[in-house]
Amino acid sequence: MVIAVSLALVIVPQGFIGIWFKIVWVLGCILFTWFGIRFARQAVQVRDGQLIARNSLRTRKINASEIRGITFVSMPLRGGVSWAPRIDLASGGKIRLAALWTPGTRLAPPPQLVATVEEIQALLRIHPTVQ
Repeated sequence: MVIAVSLALVIVPQGFIGIWFKIVWVLGCILFTWFGIRFARQAVQVRDGQLIARNSLRTRKINASEIRGITFVSMPLRGGVSWAPRIDLASGGKIRLAALWTPGTRLAPPPQLVATVEEIQALLRIHPTVQ
């Protein structure tokens, strides 16, 4: 659809479609592309004693000393529940790791997600406080 509208903008005579519509369309396409790239690049990395959480809108670098614990947060969906790890910071803040959202059962997070969080804790050398 984006390609069809973009071609129409080039082919249609100038007087038919205003310049402001073209500007808004181009800016919207740029924003849509940026968000798509950010969404595709969501990741969690552990490097040099830091946890790097790249979510859709923001990248956070968190030192291991700033992490108080890692817990799980459930989010109800239409056919079940989705689970995501949540970093509890010493300052009282909380960060959800969107790159690790995983469908699971209503009672507990999936074992693969628990194993991933345990590996992250081992790499950061923090005490396991997974709930």
